[in-house]
Amino acid sequence: MTFESKPYTPNAVENMGKTYYVVQKHPKASRVLWCDDSGATVLGAMTCNKKPGLAVKKQDGWTSIYCGAYTVPSILLRQIGKFAGVHIYDDTDDVVYARKSLLVVHTAEGGKRTLHLPREVDVLDTFSGEVIARKTRTIEATLPSRSTTIYLLKD
Repeated sequence: MTFESKPYTPNAVENMGKTYYVVQKHPKASRVLWCDDSGATVLGAMTCNKKPGLAVKKQDGWTSIYCGAYTVPSILLRQIGKFAGVHIYDDTDDVVYARKSLLVVHTAEGGKRTLHLPREVDVLDTFSGEVIARKTRTIEATLPSRSTTIYLLKD
């Protein structure tokens, strides 16, 4: 890893056609870190110096991922999770709380959702007891903005 100091350095990572910016507001200088490993696969560059800002390197039994941005966008965290084998319930920025028998989804923005379940279950409305789906691994729903939906999951 290498760094340099620059006043008011914008810290950004370009990835998948989008640029994510974070400005470090330090009055004198801020450190900019980047990946300096010729064995790593570079996936994105820092906008301030074009150095590797997002890189991946496979190791023996594990994979190292470096991201130079101060804040990591949720879409990137989800992709890293998928890459690592983490179950992703929702591909949006909804807040999700999940347990074996309960799935809670809180939305900021409404719209259609496909919620992915880790196993086949019956899905019930928690309050009415109405069966929403039987023996399914997905829930298709249109959820309102700024709402919380609670599903009961039964094996």
